[in-house]
Amino acid sequence: MNRYALLKATAQDYVKESQIRMILAPILSNLHLHFQSPAKIEQQLQEILTTLQADYAVSPRYGSLNIINLLRQLQVAFASDYVDTLNLTLNA
Repeated sequence: MNRYALLKATAQDYVKESQIRMILAPILSNLHLHFQSPAKIEQQLQEILTTLQADYAVSPRYGSLNIINLLRQLQVAFASDYVDTLNLTLNA
């Protein structure tokens, strides 16, 4: 989860849609089975994101971006100033 991007930001739209359908959606489906509610999934993903920020503050990896993409698929809204503080390269 931290070594590879689950969703290629610079890919064409049809590729992104395929990546969402074939990669992100099954992951979220499994998370729904385990946590049973979007709120619990969001809480867990936010905790992981906080941990990743602390652990990889100097050399960020794909983990934070992958968590953000999963949260976006859950339709979690982010304040733009929050995303700016993540120290990420969003063109993964």
